[in-house]
Amino acid sequence: MSTRQPTNKIKINWLMLLLCPGLVIAQTLLPGFFGSGDTLRYYVASVILVHILLMYIPTHRFISVNTDAENRFGQMKINLATAGAALTLGLGLFCITEAAASSLYSLFLYINPNITLSPLQIEGGWRFFAMVLLMVVVPAYAEESLFRGALLFSWLPGGKWAAILHAALLCALVSLNPITAPALFLNGVVLGLIACKSGSCYTAVFAQGCNKLLAVGLTYYLGRNEKALAFLNALSQGQFVLYLALCGAVLLAAGYAALRVAAKFSKAGETGCARMIGYGADGGIDDTIWGGVQSGAPKFAVPAVTGEKMVVFTYVFLLMINVFL
Repeated sequence: MSTRQPTNKIKINWLMLLLCPGLVIAQTLLPGFFGSGDTLRYYVASVILVHILLMYIPTHRFISVNTDAENRFGQMKINLATAGAALTLGLGLFCITEAAASSLYSLFLYINPNITLSPLQIEGGWRFFAMVLLMVVVPAYAEESLFRGALLFSWLPGGKWAAILHAALLCALVSLNPITAPALFLNGVVLGLIACKSGSCYTAVFAQGCNKLLAVGLTYYLGRNEKALAFLNALSQGQFVLYLALCGAVLLAAGYAALRVAAKFSKAGETGCARMIGYGADGGIDDTIWGGVQSGAPKFAVPAVTGEKMVVFTYVFLLMINVFL
């Protein structure tokens, strides 16, 4: 009878302990070297150093070394129905996170009127497509492979919600933006839920990619359409947040319903939503199976929280940096 050992959890805790300081240092130093001048050059440097060298390569190595028949760390193919549901969820995530970020920015502005956010300028032509690659495609894949892939699925045997919240909180703190961190945490919780529902981190990649693409596209559009920008500026803060929140709630509900249907559809023998060992009858994680309670299922030992000191040190370090900022 198979027994899951907590080695993956220990390894991922070590990986995050090493990666988080590196991510913090890289994101702190980058503006000093590339913050002025060409925006495209800054994002090229950011993608190479942060998303490829510090996120993708260590994550890919970790997954390739530790993948087995019981845990593929979310590296499971998805079908078109699941991808469509993920895109709908991405639209909803954009609305919800923008509403939350707008509200939080107003709160921080009330506390400290000197806070300013530099508007992002996105140029047209080939530079627009380059920015889509640098701000959407590469970051979405690298971030979700790490946080909703390696990290989430390493922690999953010890409890679904512990894994989802842990991955979401670390992702929010690593961003080094205390103003938007709560919105990023909410975003991470939703991404974790849909990754658990489908059994694949690629649903999170699609949703996050759609979220980021909409942000870049609207920034580009509003920078060139004065009427649309004037219309948004004419809305009160309350109206803007309310409209976004309502649209986001509807889109998230529709996307999650579609994801549930896609999960059931895949159980009929169609290629699509992955069903790792230990997934329940509703297409998502079944905690009783992970606990080895269900009769006839492989019995997995639910490990105690391993590497507590590593996890605590990582959180303390990130919290101190965010408070300082």
